[in-house]
Amino acid sequence: MSSSAPVDFVFEEQKFRTGYKALQYIISCKTIGDAAAYDLFFEKQCQEGNEEALRLQADMTHIDAIDTFINHLLDVFSKKKISKVLTIIKWIRGMTSLHVTEQHFFAVCALDGVVMRTGVQIHDSEKNVHITVQHKYKYFILAFWLITNIQSICQQRIHSFVRINGRDKSIQVLIQSFNETFNTDDDEYTRVFSWAYDMVCSCLVQTIQQHNAQMHCTEAVSAM
Repeated sequence: MSSSAPVDFVFEEQKFRTGYKALQYIISCKTIGDAAAYDLFFEKQCQEGNEEALRLQADMTHIDAIDTFINHLLDVFSKKKISKVLTIIKWIRGMTSLHVTEQHFFAVCALDGVVMRTGVQIHDSEKNVHITVQHKYKYFILAFWLITNIQSICQQRIHSFVRINGRDKSIQVLIQSFNETFNTDDDEYTRVFSWAYDMVCSCLVQTIQQHNAQMHCTEAVSAM
């Protein structure tokens, strides 16, 4: 994949769903049970050729491939010095919670420098810091925050399930019950995270393509 045309990766929703189901299952085992013990058990099962463990490991590569692609795109952003986007992404990655509010006064968009009458404020309540962007960037920022926090969001969901359903139940029963309830193809979280990963990949690729087109136009004008 060249840095000038990073378009040879296609987001495949079904592969993502397969990978997410594996991720959520593994997180449920580590959250409801003992994480260190499960890691050792899972590694041993893979080494011994256990079919279920190897299937989970293979399914997880679908998520790993998307994460690798996104990191590659961010490396391209760095090489091309698309600094505003990188600054915002670094900020998003450091946020544990995200608050979005409408704003109705003149401000400068933190991503493209456009002066706007209305926009949205993205607020980090822990650090008491916010940025203001155009409405059209809101969903990209939300999507990037979601994929950054996918594991912690899954863990919070599992903790909530255990609080409600965990009385007098064994670890094994809780893990099985959680996955039978939520680890399905029509699960809401699966749909949301699939949307988020697709949104992030598409937006990053389009931004690089637009940047390349602008650079080509600038070079063409300079050559006249």
